[in-house]
Amino acid sequence: MRVIRILVLTKFEKSQMNWDELVAIYNDYNDSLDDYNDEAEHLFRKVINFSNVHSCKYRVKDPEHLIEKIIRKNIQGEEPINIENYREKFHDLIGLRAIHLYKEDWEIINNQIYNKWSNNLIGRPYAYIRKGDSDEFISKFKGIEGKGEVRVHKFGYRSIHYIIAITHDHKKYYCELQVRTIFEEGWSEIDHDIKYPYNLDNPLYGKYLGILNRLAGASDEMATMLKFIDRDQKDKLQILQNLKKKVESKKKRLEN
Repeated sequence: MRVIRILVLTKFEKSQMNWDELVAIYNDYNDSLDDYNDEAEHLFRKVINFSNVHSCKYRVKDPEHLIEKIIRKNIQGEEPINIENYREKFHDLIGLRAIHLYKEDWEIINNQIYNKWSNNLIGRPYAYIRKGDSDEFISKFKGIEGKGEVRVHKFGYRSIHYIIAITHDHKKYYCELQVRTIFEEGWSEIDHDIKYPYNLDNPLYGKYLGILNRLAGASDEMATMLKFIDRDQKDKLQILQNLKKKVESKKKRLEN
C-alpha cells in the first residue's frame, strides 16, 4: 500500500493540481454517496428484469478512485476538473453491468434499453471490439437506433456501453451501462484484477491476457453455434412430432 500511495502522490505532484480543490471534490462526492447508491439500486432493479439478462450488478465509484482518476485526467492535459463540473465530466460514477449468455442476446437487451430510456441516453452507444471480431455483429451494431459507434480496443476488451442520465430531486445522475457476454465478463474481470491501474503496460501480463481474450472470443462463437444447433434440433423434433400426429390421425381414420 505504501508503494501505491507514493505513486499517487507522485502523480499528484506531476498534475500540479490544487490540493484544496481535490479535498472539496472528495468531500462533496462522499456526502452524496447515499443518493448515488439509491439511483444505482433503482436502475439495477429495472435492468435485472430485462429479458435475456442472465445477471446484473452495480457499483458506485469509490471516492478515492475518483480522485485518482481526476489526477490522471489532468496529467493527460484534458480540460481542468473542479467541484463545479466533475459530476458532468464523469459519466461512470454509477456503473451498471448486464451479463447475457449468447452474443446475439445484445439485440434483445438493446431494444429494451431504448424502450425504457430512449430520452435519457447521452450520445451514441458504442461497442468495444477486438480486431478480427465478427463482421456480422459490427454491421448489426452500427445499424441500431441511434447509430452505434464501434471502437477497436488495443487490449481486446469487448463490451457495449450506454450512458444513461437520470434526473431526481433536480439533480442529474449519470450511469454507464455495460452489456457483455458471460465470457467477456470473465476476461474483463481478470484483466482488471491483474492490470488495473498500475500494471497497464506490463508486457508479460499483456501476452497471457491476450491468449485468454482469444479463448473468450472463441467460447462466445462456440456458445452461439451450440445455441443454433439446439434450436435446429428442437425444430426438427417439432416437425417429427407433427408428422407423428398426422400419421396417428390418418391411422385412426383408416381403422374407422
